[in-house]
Formats: sequence, structure tokens, C-alpha cells
Amino acid sequence: MKRVHRSGKVLSIAVVAVVAAGGSWALAATTSGAIHACANKKSGALRLAGKCSKKHERAVSWNITGPQGLRGATGAKGTNGTNGTNGTNGTNGTNGTNGATKVVVRQLFVSMPTAATFYSGTAQCNPGEVATGGGVNNNDAANTARMVFDNPGSGTSWIGGFMNGGAADSFNVYVICASP
Repeated sequence: MKRVHRSGKVLSIAVVAVVAAGGSWALAATTSGAIHACANKKSGALRLAGKCSKKHERAVSWNITGPQGLRGATGAKGTNGTNGTNGTNGTNGTNGTNGATKVVVRQLFVSMPTAATFYSGTAQCNPGEVATGGGVNNNDAANTARMVFDNPGSGTSWIGGFMNGGAADSFNVYVICASP
């Protein structure tokens, strides 16, 4: 039992020593940012204290934080970061207008009864249709008529013109019409 009692005394002394050392630290560290201690003049041993009162000691102090050091060298470039997440899909656009769903060829027959005479004709699309192309065709087997023009009209027609040759002849004007 005595042994346990002695261990208790040793533990009590150790606790008192730790608390006393902590108190010395608190006493030695002041609000000025410096640590104050007493140095033994012979041995150089330090003792933390706010004030030195013994003849064989001299007061010493040092800053808690030293002056700022020089700027260090620039570090190496870091690795690339990971790719960000994909953004959200945009909204759907509006529907376009419908294209042509009906395409027809309309024609005009032009008779050329008199020789050496100019004849023209216009093949016309129906209302609501648009001309997308066209052409002319000479029906003369002898091919004596001469084509003068073959071109689009007002957007809904095709125009053709021939100069008749030496005999009666005819030609056709075609227009290609499209509608929705």
C-alpha cells in the first residue's frame, strides 16, 4: 500500500512541475511578441521568466516570430485540371416551312403557221404553285425554226420564243411547277 502512496506523491509532484512550467511559459511570453528568459552566466542554462532577479543570471529575449524571409523561387507548373462537365442541351429550334410535296410539268403548245414570223408563248403555273424550271421544244422535223429565247418568266411561268423558218411549224413551252 505504501508503494501506491509513493506513486501518488510522484504523480502529484509531476503535475505540479508541468503546471509550473506552463505558468513560466505564460509569464515569459508577453504581448510584445518576444520570449523573455534568464540565462545562467556560467552554464548558459536558460530559465523562462518575465524578470531575472538572481545575480548569476542575465536577461535574454527573442522574437516569437522572426522577420519575413526572402521570396522563394517560382514553383514548377502544375498539371492541368480535369475537364468540366458538359453543359445542358439547348432548346429545340422552330420547325422550318415545308418544302414542295407536289411537282408537276405544265406545257403550252404554240402553233407557227406563217413562215419567217416570230412566235412566243408562256407556260403558266396554277395559283399556289411556283416555277422551278422549264424549257422549250421545237416540233419541226426539218428543224427550220430558230429558237430566240428560253427563260424564266415572273416566278410562276416560263417563256419561249421562236422565229419560224420556211414552213408551218410548232413548239412547246414547258414549266416545272411545285407546291406545298
